Amino acid sequence: MHEKEAGAGPVASVQAGSAGSARVENAESRRAGGAESAKSVQAGTAGSAESSRTGSARAETAERPRAAAAERGEAEAGEGGQGGADCSTGAGGAGSERTWLEADDPAGEARVSFEEELESPEEIKAKREAVKALIAERVREDSRGHALTYEDVLIGLDLDLRYGKIVLAEVLGEMAAEEPYLDIVTITTVTGLVFVYSGSSIPEDEAMAKSVVEEAKYILANAIRYDSLEKVRLTPVGEIYAMAPDADPAIIDVLLIGMPSEPRYADIKKAVAANGAVYYHSDTYLTESYAATLMLAMAGDHLVTIAETIREESRIYPRTTNVAIFRDQQVYGIPAADLDTVLWNLVRKPEYADINRIVHPVTRAIHMYSSTYISDDSAWAMMDWEEVGRANNP
Repeated sequence: MHEKEAGAGPVASVQAGSAGSARVENAESRRAGGAESAKSVQAGTAGSAESSRTGSARAETAERPRAAAAERGEAEAGEGGQGGADCSTGAGGAGSERTWLEADDPAGEARVSFEEELESPEEIKAKREAVKALIAERVREDSRGHALTYEDVLIGLDLDLRYGKIVLAEVLGEMAAEEPYLDIVTITTVTGLVFVYSGSSIPEDEAMAKSVVEEAKYILANAIRYDSLEKVRLTPVGEIYAMAPDADPAIIDVLLIGMPSEPRYADIKKAVAANGAVYYHSDTYLTESYAATLMLAMAGDHLVTIAETIREESRIYPRTTNVAIFRDQQVYGIPAADLDTVLWNLVRKPEYADINRIVHPVTRAIHMYSSTYISDDSAWAMMDWEEVGRANNP
């Protein structure tokens, strides 16, 4: 039998065996919710929609030439005389048949195109065999480098796999019983992840151990991505440790440190606050600059949060900052009742001497900017454009 189940849990099993696995799996379920199942539903829906659209297209394009031919026949019959005679000449109904496939008939071209998509049983079998060879080649190549192959990597090898025309699980099941592929082994982990490897290059015990580590990284990354996308927050490293309370934090640190070097987890970034607190985020959903703002807000230092936000906007865009955002956007974590006091203290402290405050004469909106990056004249022009110029010049 060439399909194996990984009995050990992911994060915790790196250190503590299957007891930790249950905790990690439950933690993942709580944090990531139904994210993976939602993907499966979306993929299935996309596949069904594609089949429906293809079927409809075939029916519609087959009907169009008939309608076109009928319209031509009626028009030519109405003209009478030589035109009608010309239409009926030829060998049998050949003249009528040619109108279905005329090169200048868009409907006819579409019909021919769709007819070519219909594959014979021999073609389908040949395609399936080609996919098996492709899968085996990729798995063996990865295994020679002592790496397992993820399920989604294999699905991405061919469009028929990607769109469900060929089901990967079925193909892997067939390969397990076929002589050319007896070295290709499938592992299904406790959380349903599928890894494939070549037994000719990786021993079974090593492959099982690798699957536990890979599953742990997958769960950690998904937890971090979930926080970044759904909660718009950084993930404190303490919460990551709590996902596997029986595991040594040092082992989890090793996983986290190594993940960004892998293309699959290149979006996972580490951020360290001034007080030494460590956070992680996905830069797919939170840019590093935004993550820095979140980190300052989580540390609770409102003066630093506001000053660094103003400096960043002055440097990057550049633009002045309407201080109303610190009241209106909860991400900054500044109570509305405290904002005026915080801003007053900000402009009075020498470490923030580059932060200037200006008030628009019409709207009375308060803007701030860093003189390190924006001159006074430019700041006034930028503020005026935001407050009245943009609205007057749609």
